[in-house]
Amino acid sequence: MPKAKKLPSGSWRCRVYKDGKMRSFTVKDPSNNGKWFCEAMAAEWVRSCPTVNGTVRAAVNAYIEFKRKSASPTTIVGYESIRDHALETLLDIDISRLDSKRCQQWLDERLVDHKVKSCKNAYGLLNAAYHHATGQRLHVNFPESEEIEYHTPTDADVQKLIDATAGTELGKAILLAAFGTLREGECAALRKEDIKGNEITVRHSYGWNGKEYVLKKPKTAFSIRKIYLPEEVVARLTANEDGRIVALNPRQINHRFCKVREKMKFEYRFHDLRAYAASIRHEQGIPDAYIQADGGWKTPVVLQRIYRRAMEDKRKQYAEKINKHFTGIICHEICHDNPGSA
Repeated sequence: MPKAKKLPSGSWRCRVYKDGKMRSFTVKDPSNNGKWFCEAMAAEWVRSCPTVNGTVRAAVNAYIEFKRKSASPTTIVGYESIRDHALETLLDIDISRLDSKRCQQWLDERLVDHKVKSCKNAYGLLNAAYHHATGQRLHVNFPESEEIEYHTPTDADVQKLIDATAGTELGKAILLAAFGTLREGECAALRKEDIKGNEITVRHSYGWNGKEYVLKKPKTAFSIRKIYLPEEVVARLTANEDGRIVALNPRQINHRFCKVREKMKFEYRFHDLRAYAASIRHEQGIPDAYIQADGGWKTPVVLQRIYRRAMEDKRKQYAEKINKHFTGIICHEICHDNPGSA
């Protein structure tokens, strides 16, 4: 049983070692209960942390299998792709010999001809697998990633998209995304029975498992939600013979949207329609908690990013408003200095 020591601050600290790795646990409670809890945490880590052996490949495979039940099929396919194409130079290394220095060397080599974002994704899987196998974390330094500039559609842009795709399967998907915040997979999975009056229930999504699109639960538990749309919008969401509202899979939705976007010379992605839906709700004064619920976002962090991507037409309106205010100040000063000019 690990033994905890009392620190000068009164906290209890317990250090334990396994396979040459050290883990420290600290509890601020100065009482004997704190000591017991600190020792219990350390003992639990020793018990649950697997013995470090085998290769990085074995650790990554074990982590993927561990996540297979909880992660989406698309996420698992992404993990397998990273394993096969990004971590290939590390896979045969004994995991007990993998450390932050070796990981930094791998990262620096990869950054030469790969984007920072893809390298972060690969490192994320590697570090998660390493932690799952050893209980420890790797630490590396990344260069600053370039900020990707996304665009939020304006009211006029969305109107043009709706007019250009009216009566089509893509048109229904655009309505669901721009007004209802649905993702591509959620649009493709929506069925006739999911619509009651003007209430839409999002309960499924389509995800890619490496071979085909399969029906699954939405991205997170927060994504299972009810959305209320205008009757005029719901009237356009006619079901197909098989009961599906949009007879397209996510890839087809994106492919057809790209064609329309290119024809109109827009820079928006289909996913940016969700940003439009959130921004309009924010503009109308709807509290963030309700916008977050409509969009199925787990945290408000994404909303804050969306709001920073202010819509250009709204920015112009606000600019005109503030410039009018400034003009009033300037005119007041001029009139005050030159009374006869009035």
